Amino acid sequence: MSWLGFVDSLVRSLAWPAVVLIAALLFRTEVAGLVARLTHLKVPGGEATFGEKLAKAERTFEKFQASVTGAEAASGQPGVEEPDGAGIADFGPLEPSALVLSSWEHLAEEIIGLAHVAVPGVRTTNAASAAVALERAGTVNDLFVETVNELRQLRNAVAHARETPTPGSAIAYAEQARELRVACRALAQLHNGRSEAAS
Repeated sequence: MSWLGFVDSLVRSLAWPAVVLIAALLFRTEVAGLVARLTHLKVPGGEATFGEKLAKAERTFEKFQASVTGAEAASGQPGVEEPDGAGIADFGPLEPSALVLSSWEHLAEEIIGLAHVAVPGVRTTNAASAAVALERAGTVNDLFVETVNELRQLRNAVAHARETPTPGSAIAYAEQARELRVACRALAQLHNGRSEAAS
């Protein structure tokens, strides 16, 4: 191979990667915006579907919200106290995985707290078990339990590095967890109101 043939071969080999790199540098803010909205990523060795699983959890929660009536649907209405640190801004500048993990911990505390208020004698410290106890007591329905389990599975996938959420999907997860926390708070207030009326 001649010197010119080598240079020609080298230029042909590096042309597309160079064009892609230059385009990525020129359009980095646009690319960053697209990556933040990414819901599915397939790379050699695996694929990420966090956003798709989160969308399923959101649909389940919407069904749960539609299934409750009257005062039970009070989540988000005036008079329902927001959980402490309910806003995403209260988490500070967290890495997406840390935001998911922190959001789950806050949600788990709220679910367990609701179980301790609404289910006499419950002693669980596990959110999934607390959700099942709440369903058995008639405080919540199966859609609530399904939503909790879907969010827990997403949290576990992130905690064990099976999924890596994008910033956008982590924020959506945190918002979903916040909405479920507000629903738990509304149910606790409803239960406390019933308990006081019965006394």
